[in-house]
Amino acid sequence: MDPNSPRTNLSINPGAGKKENTWRPENFAEVVNHLGQRAEIELCVIEGPRDAEQIARFGRAVSVPYRLLAGRSIGDVAAVLKRMNLVLCNDTGVMHVSCAVGANTLAVFGPTDPHRWAPRARGLHVVRDAGGRLADLSPDRVARRAAEILGLVDRGISSEG
Repeated sequence: MDPNSPRTNLSINPGAGKKENTWRPENFAEVVNHLGQRAEIELCVIEGPRDAEQIARFGRAVSVPYRLLAGRSIGDVAAVLKRMNLVLCNDTGVMHVSCAVGANTLAVFGPTDPHRWAPRARGLHVVRDAGGRLADLSPDRVARRAAEILGLVDRGISSEG
């Protein structure tokens, strides 16, 4: 890694209030690990009130060091999200807050129709399996999309696939 390359500020929220909207935390970790091989990542993990199990699973699988933001007000979370190069999350409240502050947001959607429920925000990017099945959405596909948004495609991540 080039020590002079800028850091990429990335925030992850692997939890969700609805179980059916929750992509596996290990998948989020795989995406972060993949990005961490291509860029210097400054990672902030957001823990919501019902996310402890997802955060623990994510923490066991991720190899990129991170700081945890837990038990904070929505205003504090919004201020942090606004400073990120990318927010990666499920279809959940964090997605709406991130979009509201104008952050680049990559939201993983499952059975919920993003055309109906996603916020209308310029910085929102949605990734979803054609059938709306979270289990069929590969971490490689999400990592490729995240790399495109972050401009890391030329640094070793192909946009094919």
